[in-house]
Amino acid sequence: MVSMDQYVSDFLKKEYEFSGTASSPTTDCLFSTDADSPLLDLTRKDQLRSRVAKVLFSAKRVRPDLLPVVGWLATRVTASTEQDWDRLWRTLQYVNRTKEFKLRLQVQEELKVILVADASFAVHADGKSQSIAASSLPWARERLTRSQLTRSWSLHPLQRAS
Repeated sequence: MVSMDQYVSDFLKKEYEFSGTASSPTTDCLFSTDADSPLLDLTRKDQLRSRVAKVLFSAKRVRPDLLPVVGWLATRVTASTEQDWDRLWRTLQYVNRTKEFKLRLQVQEELKVILVADASFAVHADGKSQSIAASSLPWARERLTRSQLTRSWSLHPLQRAS
């Protein structure tokens, strides 16, 4: 079992005095944006950027369940809105509720490389896409661009190597 219990505990205690929990890291409308949502002031924008980075740090190491929402929020840090702040707050409430979650690694009889990729096309206001790729091997992780996802050879890079 791999965990970052102390990091998550310190992160939640020192910087964020809040209560409440959430049953999931986000709602069903993660990729929708409200064009009327006001931009954050510089102080809150910096706070959002810092907090997203801290959640991303733990998500990449021991909390893959947070990757979709934190991946989306990481693309929003340059033009953060109140809606993004609310999404981050819900994510932090979910982390607070599930802070005891750990990453469980098992050894199987044979080495299996597992790659999971997910994409949402044209979900950003500028028409850009969101993609997340996760792998059981650090060197096999890759952030796929829209053009790579549309090319058939890039959909199965690990199958071609075997």
